[in-house]
Amino acid sequence: MVEINLAGIGIALIFIGFLLVIIGSLSGKDVKVGIVGFIEPFAFGWANDPEMGKWIIALSIIMAVIFILFALRGVKIA
Repeated sequence: MVEINLAGIGIALIFIGFLLVIIGSLSGKDVKVGIVGFIEPFAFGWANDPEMGKWIIALSIIMAVIFILFALRGVKIA
């Protein structure tokens, strides 16, 4: 069975997100930021724009469904 290292993937995505925000802020335009995360079964999110907030809510619902499907199938993610 193949193990998926989610910690490494998560850290890489965080750094990519920071890099994108820094690049966006250097452009002089209005930067929209949104964050979504999970602590056990609870999702949380934050956004500085109402439209981005809608995308964050949709993303958290999609991620929750994927996690539930993984749990029901018995997939163990390291």
